Amino acid sequence: MKKYIHKALLLGLLTGCLSCQKNFLKESSQDLIRPTTTTDLNQLLMGVGYREGWDPPIDILTDDITSTFDNKEQHINILNKYYALFTWQPDLLDQTIPKNPIFDLWSIAYQRIKGCNLVLDNIDKVSGPTEERENIRGQALGLRAYYYFMLVNFFARPYAAAKDPATELGVPLMLNAEVSDTPQPRASLQAVYEQIEMDLIKAISLLDQYGVKNQIYRLNNIAVRFILCRVYLYQQQWDKTIQYADAVLQSKSILQQYSKLSGNEFAVADPLSSPEVVWSIGSSNAQLKFMNSINYEPLAFDVDESLTKLLDSNDLRLKFGFTAIGVHPFRAKYGDTNGYALRTAEIYLNRAEAYIQKALGGDKAALEKALSDINTLRSNRLLTFSPLSSQDPQELYDFYKAERRRELCFENHRWFDLRRWGMPELQHSIQVAPGLPETFILKHNDPRYTLQIPREAMLLNPKLTQNPLN
Repeated sequence: MKKYIHKALLLGLLTGCLSCQKNFLKESSQDLIRPTTTTDLNQLLMGVGYREGWDPPIDILTDDITSTFDNKEQHINILNKYYALFTWQPDLLDQTIPKNPIFDLWSIAYQRIKGCNLVLDNIDKVSGPTEERENIRGQALGLRAYYYFMLVNFFARPYAAAKDPATELGVPLMLNAEVSDTPQPRASLQAVYEQIEMDLIKAISLLDQYGVKNQIYRLNNIAVRFILCRVYLYQQQWDKTIQYADAVLQSKSILQQYSKLSGNEFAVADPLSSPEVVWSIGSSNAQLKFMNSINYEPLAFDVDESLTKLLDSNDLRLKFGFTAIGVHPFRAKYGDTNGYALRTAEIYLNRAEAYIQKALGGDKAALEKALSDINTLRSNRLLTFSPLSSQDPQELYDFYKAERRRELCFENHRWFDLRRWGMPELQHSIQVAPGLPETFILKHNDPRYTLQIPREAMLLNPKLTQNPLN
């Protein structure tokens, strides 16, 4: 491990955070600099690991979004900007990144992973209080795991669909910040998930002791357990999903009672207004900007009717999740400035799904526990609440999937849920010029449910294997 960090690498990682450079970087020569205190590394982690929100509007890939046509230049420009995404073009990222760099999912995630690695490589080489050192270490491990989890769910097949996770391709695992990055092949899907799990478990141990008081914009021990609960859900490890859901809810179980809200909007991800927030991820919301990208009617991309039909007048999520402009509702779940968040509502749903799966396997007691979680959530969302009852696990599972869609729409869950629920067929229609619209189909179990690695990443790393398209 090199003692010093090349200035070019560090400054590259700190793009957008150069204003704080003097505070935590001390030059030891013209070419070499190194952090010297835990305060330096804390600022580095804030500048790279937590840098703004990473919230690309991937819901455009799902059945929650539809397109509209208006023969106006600005409207057509928006349609063309996201055309490749909406129509599931094989090279959708390569077509979209030049128009909207936030879709450079591969590079952004690895940049942040490098920042976390940089912190971890140097955490034992700097001076500072033990409490601060171990708190920073725990956060860096948790963030690294989170970004690998996102990467592997964009660029690898769903864990549940893998015939053998030990041989299925995952993503490259880079676990240190060496100056000269050696091209790495893709690790197996199993190896990536094992690394994610290991990082999160270590982070929990550290943050239980040193990070309990971390404020809501930073990872704490509850937030890391939350992420691990989601990881186990995606792996279909039902008992562990329940275990970590229990752990989160023992610390924070509150849900917002929608019937007690006033006004017409409620920003579910804003920690200043929502008691459900466990971790607020960043301060920008690209998806909100995307949905509101034009200031006249109709919107180029809108909420699909198949989603709004799931929300009747008794469901207050229709009132507080959407605002009507003319005849076109658009998403209003976030407010103006806040980004995504981990919310307790998801934990109730994760645990309910795990219980339903156990009920499908013959555990009768699990069915009642699943109903309890779903009813707890719905009792806080409906104007007039009547408890749901069912003795049929499959019937409840179908209801649950619609309920999850109602609750978590436009929070970057739907694409991942569709992937892990069997990759069903989807259909999108779009019109970018006068005439008939084009219709595109994403087939059942379509290879395009796994994104192609961007061309630039493939060129920079000759050891990468591209995802197949057939």
